[in-house]
Amino acid sequence: MLRPNRFTDNRGFTLIELLVVIAIIGILASVVIANLSTARTKAADAAHKTEVKQLKTAIESYYLDNGTYPPYLSANVGYRVDTALTPYLVSTYISQISAQLVIDNDQYVYATGGSGYAIRVTLSDGSQCKTGSNVSMGWWGAGVPLCGF
Repeated sequence: MLRPNRFTDNRGFTLIELLVVIAIIGILASVVIANLSTARTKAADAAHKTEVKQLKTAIESYYLDNGTYPPYLSANVGYRVDTALTPYLVSTYISQISAQLVIDNDQYVYATGGSGYAIRVTLSDGSQCKTGSNVSMGWWGAGVPLCGF
C-alpha cells in the first residue's frame, strides 16, 4: 500500500500568495488613510467657516448698535482677529473669539475702512480668501478672492 507524501499535502498558502495578500492590504490601507486625511481637512475648514460666520454676525451686531465697524489699532492693513476684535465684541456680542481663529498670527486677519470690513481667512490648503461687508478688493491685494461665505 502506498502512503501519501506529506510534502504534497496542500493545506497552507505559498509565500507568494501571502505576499500578494499583504501587498493588497497595504494598498487599501494607504487609500483609506489618504481619504481620512482629506476628510479631516475638509471638516476643519468647515468648522473654521462656521466660526468666521459667527464672528461676522457679531461684527454686524456691533455695527447696528454703534453705527460703525470695530476699529483696529494698527497701521497695517489688517490685524489678528483676536487682538483687533476682542475689546469690542467679547462679552457683549460673542462669548469669546474661538481659539481656532487665533492659531497662527496671520491665519485670520481683520481690516476695516469705515464703511466696510473684511476678514482674511487662510484655509488648510494654504489658500486665502476674504469675507465681510463692502469688502475693498484692494485689501490684501487683488490676488485674494472673496470667500463666498
